[in-house]
Amino acid sequence: MNKIVKKNDLKQWEKHKVESPFFAAGTLRDALDGKGIQLSETLWGLSDFAAAHKGQLSSNRSIAREQIMKILKSQTWYVVLERPFAPLFPEALSIKDGHQGIIFGGTQRTRLEPEQHYTPPPPLTMGRYIPEDGLTVYLGGAGMEGDYISSQIEKLLTVGINGAVAGKITEGLPGDAAAVLKYRYPARSISGISSTGPYKISTDWSLKALGINRQLPQNGQFNLIGYSWGSLVAAQTALFYAEKGETVDHLVLIGSPISQQFLSELREINKIKRVLIIDLTKKNDRIYAGMSEAELLASLPSLGEQMLDSQLSGSGQGHFFYGIVGKQGEARRHELAVRLRIEGLK
Repeated sequence: MNKIVKKNDLKQWEKHKVESPFFAAGTLRDALDGKGIQLSETLWGLSDFAAAHKGQLSSNRSIAREQIMKILKSQTWYVVLERPFAPLFPEALSIKDGHQGIIFGGTQRTRLEPEQHYTPPPPLTMGRYIPEDGLTVYLGGAGMEGDYISSQIEKLLTVGINGAVAGKITEGLPGDAAAVLKYRYPARSISGISSTGPYKISTDWSLKALGINRQLPQNGQFNLIGYSWGSLVAAQTALFYAEKGETVDHLVLIGSPISQQFLSELREINKIKRVLIIDLTKKNDRIYAGMSEAELLASLPSLGEQMLDSQLSGSGQGHFFYGIVGKQGEARRHELAVRLRIEGLK
C-alpha cells in the first residue's frame, strides 16, 4: 500500500522510495476529487492530507494539481511507494546512516503489467542442432496500451519472426508525450538533487526494465521495434546493450521523433548491425526520424487532430496509421510484419 506521510513520519519509511512531486500530485488530485477511488483505497494517510489541505485547493483540477505539487516540493509531505519499480533509477541513493536513501524530484516509472515468462530451450545434447532463441521486442506508442500492440505481436509471429514479445515502460499517455523532448536524445544517465545533494546515476534500459523476463538470445537475432514513443525506448535500449558489448541485429524505428544527433550516433555503433527507419510522412504524418525540435513542436497541433480523427473515424490517420483496431488495422499490421520479415528480421 502506498502512503502519503508527513515529514516527521518519513524516517520509518526511509527504505522505500518517494514518488516525484510531478507524478504524485496527479495521483493525489485524482484521489481527492473522487476520480481515483481505487487509488484512494491504496493510498494510506489520504484523509490526513485532505484534512490539512483540501479546503485550500482550487476547484480547478489543473490549478489544484499545481498547488499540490508545491506542497510536495516543500517537502512537508511525501508519497512513499510501498513497492517501487524504477528502471530509470536502478539504485537507491545512500544517506548518512547507511540505509537506502530516498530520491526526491526524480521520475519514477512504474511497471503496469506482469513480466512475460519464458521457458528456455532444453540443454544441448550430442547430435542435436542448436535451436534458435531469437528475441524481438515490440514497443508501442505513448501509454503503451491498446489492442494494436497484441495484434502486432501476433502478426510478427505469424510471418516467422519468432520470439516476438511486447515491452512496456510508461508514465501513461501524457507523461510519455512530455518525455519525448528528453528521450529523443541519448540518455545514459539521470541527474538531479536528493536529500544528500546532487546525484548522477546510470539509466537502466534493460529487458527487465521493459517488463520482459528473458535472457538475450544465444543463437538467434536480438531485434528492437519501436513505434512513436516506443521508438525512443527502442533506441535507448539498443544503445544500452550495444555499449555493454551486446549485438542488436535490427533496430526498427517507426514514426519516430528521434533527433538527428541520436540517429547518427546509433548508425555509427558497430554492435547495432542495422537501423531501419519507417517514416509515415506519405500517410501525412509530420513526424519523421531526424527532425528538429522546432519541427517536432510545430507538428503537435497536427498530431492532436490526427489522434482525434483516428478515434472518431477509426481510420488511423497519419501518425496513427498502425494504431487502429478492426480489419483495416489488422491488414496494415500484417503488411508491416511481412515487410520486416523481408527486411531480414526472424
